[in-house]
Amino acid sequence: MTSTAAVAENADQNGIGAAIRLVVDLTGGMDWLEAGQTVVIKPALNSAGQFPFTASPVACAELVRMCLERGAGMVFVADEMGFEHTMLKHWKTGNYAGYDKDRTVHAFRETGIADAVNQVADELDARDRIHITTF
Repeated sequence: MTSTAAVAENADQNGIGAAIRLVVDLTGGMDWLEAGQTVVIKPALNSAGQFPFTASPVACAELVRMCLERGAGMVFVADEMGFEHTMLKHWKTGNYAGYDKDRTVHAFRETGIADAVNQVADELDARDRIHITTF
């Protein structure tokens, strides 16, 4: 088995989309994706901190766009932040079930990933084919 890696240099936010497309092309493209298939994109949503502390909203949206253009039936953008970012602030009060699964979904909004992905969905008239969620 062989592995392929690629790096596309990019100096600013305006070039991220083109850099994502170049890297995908350099690593073999998306011929594996057949029309109607479901895709899960797992960005690095480590916290609610803005890029570069989490994935670039532009990069995530470009991957969603590429999947939809290729004919994906459904695209899930899904992740789960770490324990330290999903515990409720008052969990020390004895509420050991203080886990807030929705915190990750809120972080998608706070980081701009949700807005960027929803913009692509609107541009491609694909709101019914994109779902932003947590595991």
